[in-house]
Amino acid sequence: MANQSTKMHFLTVALLLAIAGCTDSSPAGNSTSSKGSNPGSSQEKGSPAKPMQVEAGSSTAKNSGWNEPGFDPQGGETDWSKPKSSPSGLSAAPANRLLPEWTNIHGKDDRVPMTSEQYPWSAIGRIKVGNSACTGTLVGEDLVLTNAHCVIDDTFKTLTREKVWFERNYKNGSAKDKAIATEFWLGTDDPSQFGSQDWAILRIDKPLGAKYGYMGWRTLDFSNPSTMADWFVLAGYSGDFQRGKTAGIHSGCSITRQVAGGFLLHDCDTTRGSSGSGIFAFWPNSGAQIIALNSAELRYGEKSRHLDKYSDRYANIAVMVSAFAPKLEELRDGAKGFDPGKHNSPGLGSFSLYENSNQKIKIKYPQAWRLEELNRKNSIIKLTEIVSFAPPRRAEAPFTEVTITAEEFSEPLTLDEYREVAAKEVKKFSGYNVTTKDKITLGGQPAYKIYYSRDDGDKRLKVVQAFAVRGSNRAYVITYTAELDKHDSFLKEVEAMIDSFQFL
Repeated sequence: MANQSTKMHFLTVALLLAIAGCTDSSPAGNSTSSKGSNPGSSQEKGSPAKPMQVEAGSSTAKNSGWNEPGFDPQGGETDWSKPKSSPSGLSAAPANRLLPEWTNIHGKDDRVPMTSEQYPWSAIGRIKVGNSACTGTLVGEDLVLTNAHCVIDDTFKTLTREKVWFERNYKNGSAKDKAIATEFWLGTDDPSQFGSQDWAILRIDKPLGAKYGYMGWRTLDFSNPSTMADWFVLAGYSGDFQRGKTAGIHSGCSITRQVAGGFLLHDCDTTRGSSGSGIFAFWPNSGAQIIALNSAELRYGEKSRHLDKYSDRYANIAVMVSAFAPKLEELRDGAKGFDPGKHNSPGLGSFSLYENSNQKIKIKYPQAWRLEELNRKNSIIKLTEIVSFAPPRRAEAPFTEVTITAEEFSEPLTLDEYREVAAKEVKKFSGYNVTTKDKITLGGQPAYKIYYSRDDGDKRLKVVQAFAVRGSNRAYVITYTAELDKHDSFLKEVEAMIDSFQFL
């Protein structure tokens, strides 16, 4: 490489990185273990697509065995936003801590604080009714999903007379935006007897979902739930976790069993206050979608348990999406013209910011993606591999990667000269096919984007590269590589990354 002219240096960026340096064809060691797929409310049979890391009237079907000792709604019977005496270290929720007696935790406590204000966390909030608290999720511009027992006066079996507040993204004891519920649709007015219909949809007086995003829903077939182990997320305002002042997130929990009477059992770590939490996952093409509604726990005797491992006997309980999807579809599609089942984010999901002061660049990347800072330099060709990003389930998409590189020139090059050399050098290699060259801007600078495909063993890969020349002697290149059949699944996220790139 040392004897090549300066104008051949793009070969090292376009091909060396794509062929040898940046494409990892083996599964990543730290990918999420496997622990639902068309958007909307259709039932999925067989093996659904894996995600990335929802009727009015009383039901006549009772709990079918779950109203024996142990059916305990997890409504927030105490206002934990006010200081209370509690065991030492209560707010920290460390692993293997002995939790309060109303808690069903299985093994290690996996909850972490919900500190982000980005979607989908922007769609989650606290339901405040008098001195009680539950959890709710925006499922439309002005619709919130929660449990019926959160808004029912259990003594009179009627809607509460208290004001019902939705405190969006409530954390550290306060919310920047909140709204009052003005209309209610309930699955039942007696959740203790008709727990499979323990859902409520609230219409609020502000269109918070239009500003902050809302979730969709998806009906999955849980006849064989082990195929979807560790897929799901629950964020709820559990009373024992930071005194309910910030939601706790358990990522990688599971639906463990579907039982008679319309219930699902799950192992997400929850306590009172987390009632009404949507159990959800994030699919690349469909966004955040609720697959069940947390509602209660199974208990035998007076105390909940902190078990060393999961047991169905002390499982947490969720309402199936099929219970509330018809009413939600009616409210969203009929009244507002929304696409049933679809989510809406005020962006493309949660993004984090990567900033490199040495290279004087910054870029946003999907929060769930894996970041690896490389800083690998080749002094001969004056090339620096700066950073790489990859989806969380790397084993399922081993070729999928976004890299950023920088290259210095020993003599000045214009952007057009750099582009022409790039295209010519790609064409010299067998199996490479340049399909498109677009003029764009990158970090406010004139830039080009080229698309080409290539073979890697028996895999056909599609590559997108965006590059700009900075100061006539340095080029910055963003390269996105993926298998042909997976390329479009991540393209929106990658385009958002390219659009967010800036020079410092």
